Amino acid sequence: FFTKKIRFVSLKPQVELIGEGVIVPNSGGILFPFRAVSLKAVDVKVIKIFENNIVQFLQVNQLDQNNELKRVGRVVYSQEVPLTSDEPIDYSQWNNFSLDLSKLISPEPGAIYRIEISFRKKHSLYPCIDGVEEDETYTEPADPNENYNEPASDYWGYYDDDSYWNYEEYDWRERENPCHPSYYMGSEHKVARNVLASDFGIIAKAGADNNFFVAVTSLIDTKALGDIELEFRNLQNQIVGKSKTNSEGFCRIQLQEKPFVLIAKKGDQRGYLRLDEASSLSLSMFDVAGEELKKGVKGFIYGERGVWRPGDPIYLTFILEDKNKSLPANHPVILELRNPTGQLIYRGVKTTHTNGFYHFILKTNPTSPTGNWSVKIRVGGSEFGRNLRIETVKPNRLKINLDFGNQLLKKSQAVNGKLQVNWLHGAPASNARVKIEATMAATKTSFESAKEYIFDDPGKKIASQEIPVFDGKLNHEGTANVSARFDFDADAPGMLAVQMKTTAFEGGGDFSTDRSLFKYSPFKSYVGVKIPQGKGWNNALNSDEKNLFPIALVDENGKPESGMVKVEIFSIYWRWWWEQSTEEYLASYVSNQNSKRIKSDIIKVDNGRGIYEMNLRTQDWGRKYIRLTNTESGHSTGGIFYTSYRGWWSNAGNNN
Repeated sequence: FFTKKIRFVSLKPQVELIGEGVIVPNSGGILFPFRAVSLKAVDVKVIKIFENNIVQFLQVNQLDQNNELKRVGRVVYSQEVPLTSDEPIDYSQWNNFSLDLSKLISPEPGAIYRIEISFRKKHSLYPCIDGVEEDETYTEPADPNENYNEPASDYWGYYDDDSYWNYEEYDWRERENPCHPSYYMGSEHKVARNVLASDFGIIAKAGADNNFFVAVTSLIDTKALGDIELEFRNLQNQIVGKSKTNSEGFCRIQLQEKPFVLIAKKGDQRGYLRLDEASSLSLSMFDVAGEELKKGVKGFIYGERGVWRPGDPIYLTFILEDKNKSLPANHPVILELRNPTGQLIYRGVKTTHTNGFYHFILKTNPTSPTGNWSVKIRVGGSEFGRNLRIETVKPNRLKINLDFGNQLLKKSQAVNGKLQVNWLHGAPASNARVKIEATMAATKTSFESAKEYIFDDPGKKIASQEIPVFDGKLNHEGTANVSARFDFDADAPGMLAVQMKTTAFEGGGDFSTDRSLFKYSPFKSYVGVKIPQGKGWNNALNSDEKNLFPIALVDENGKPESGMVKVEIFSIYWRWWWEQSTEEYLASYVSNQNSKRIKSDIIKVDNGRGIYEMNLRTQDWGRKYIRLTNTESGHSTGGIFYTSYRGWWSNAGNNN
């Protein structure tokens, strides 16, 4: 027979909030939801932050914070509320409750209310044994809110701390024991949230010149709200601007100074939005790169070509945009040209233009040094600049032909090619010295037999490097046999492009160059994957059901193979700054602490095709990265996809 001890444990008295956020639509009643377990009643305290104190409150708080509440708010309700239900409930399990604030207080439009829910030992339904709960020396704490509305005796007295501490009865070792008074001391089991009843959804965007764009919509039906009075106040609660939204719910206004808070008003409705830079939404998820407007003007410099030879005329055009008309008519535009050593070569001034276009003609001497020259244009207090490339360009006098046929360059396998160098007039470049260097770079891997599959791993990057291939002399016919052998596969995302730079030197020291491109296979076999399309947003796949990922396994020539494939799934976070250049950043991003491997499997692929069934068995949404690795050759591939889960809209209040 089999015996095992079973212990039935009751849930400790606890209370938790449901949902998130501060603003709730003002639909006649304000419901405050929460849930509790092992409690028959709770203590409810409501602190009212008065409308005319909101700016003072926001000086040290966001809408959901509670610093120095006693300076701006008063306790308007503090009572014990029994937890009852119209239907029988099991108090030993979690149950949802809600407070109708309109029945507890008379809500004032425009005010913020902080609702705090706590409990004491007498509210507990936790079953205690051995008469521990019968402690004759224990007395319930006095009402901590008796003196809440009175002036504080010192600075720290303005902080809201109504925790109950009795250091004579408190025992740190019993702090998690619901049958001991220590469990109910402190604020660990108290929950609180600020509530603002408002139908206004406010979005504000600010420019560097204090230009503000404001949009106000209804939180009930998302429709634009027109004729909403907007009041901009500074940190000292003084009005610095007023306006109203138009019929589309928009407003544009330029202020003389930076505001601190925006107050939206219509009737008895109010909405508040802090406008200081520290309160702006995070922009790390979005590409906000751009050019800052310098002192009200924009400028752009361009030339008729990208490279000039010494002695060539340089035609430059400067475009000036002055939308705000901040510059007077015929304002001078000053241009300075400097050589690579920083020496001033030319300085010119233009006061006339054609629709904002200023034309400059520059010229260097035939003996001027080559390199990166610089031009700088000054307009008022703004400066604009760019580099000019001055180079001596010589045409090739030798024709170079490097031919490896249609061979695919393979790892650790020598390939033979033929090099032919002739003068442009057709004669062979006899006995000329030739140097060939190869540079590796990533290229797209594709096979005719599996066109729809991904064979490149975005989680790997390859550093460009030069590899010497040939350094020798041609024969009297201007030819040479070239043998190339590569042994490179470290961090290769797939097949690589090999660019061979051939330099042929003349007897006098001049040289001609030519570049040829070839394909190199660092692996003997390749694994590919096809990312399925889900039904969710951005083709998201449901994480709590099966999803089929087709897999292909081929050799370097595209013929099907059989083998084992390792599958890994990572959870990654989206950031525009690495998404902009996947090849450069995703590899290091996946390998650092911001990524998390959530699943790993090994599957078998027969005759070039296989299927991987992914079921994360969790309610998870977000960005995922799947990597498949050929266990024999080491090649890997992967792709990024999104996950959601069935019925996600019914769980909008959870941590996801």
